Amino acid sequence: GGDEGWVLEQLQQGAHPDCLDSSGCTPIMRAAENGRDEIVKALWQYGVDQQKQISLNEVGEGGTALAMATANGHATVAALLLRYRADPLVADENGIKPIDVARKTRNDQLLPMLQEATNSAKMDMARARLKESVRMGAMHTFAPQIMRQVNEACDTLHMAISAGNVNRTMSAIGVLQSLDSANGVNRPDQKGTTPLAKAAAAGFCAIASLLLAHNATVDARNEGGQTALSMACSFG
Repeated sequence: GGDEGWVLEQLQQGAHPDCLDSSGCTPIMRAAENGRDEIVKALWQYGVDQQKQISLNEVGEGGTALAMATANGHATVAALLLRYRADPLVADENGIKPIDVARKTRNDQLLPMLQEATNSAKMDMARARLKESVRMGAMHTFAPQIMRQVNEACDTLHMAISAGNVNRTMSAIGVLQSLDSANGVNRPDQKGTTPLAKAAAAGFCAIASLLLAHNATVDARNEGGQTALSMACSFG
């Protein structure tokens, strides 16, 4: 209970920002459960100001703070928690994650938000695992799922270029770079067309420039012997 001022007063008087109630829930969990975005902000800012880490991923009676906000339809609070780097992959004791809760409630605001956050977190996890494999000199022992992440990123890159979507293109390039797949920006599609050639043929100058800035090869040829430049000229 209480408002933002009352919460800050309790903290200044020595209350721990991560203290647990009788159900094992922290203040930020209760604020999330009740849609109190101003209290979530106050707790987080207190942690920043006092250089104290506010735990966003503790699991209480209703799951994490993110799961509790999701279960009660508080999209603004969920967005705040994700901005503060709450982990959408943390499950409760029954293995239920925030995305599972969102699917169950069918909230039109929360479901796409949680789906995007979950996909991003999974990709971050894959990148971390891949980088660790590289660090250990074990490139040849990549787990199949890691290689699938590289393939998916390349497929996403081609789809983004076909759609003329600059932001998705940039995101896919970022994933490939994080996965240390430097040649991903040059991987051709099933017809042998490279991402740069595809962008050039469609006249997507911004995407072509983006690819060139990330070391896309200009002289790669497709199955018909065409380069990106020749395709750009052919298609106007």
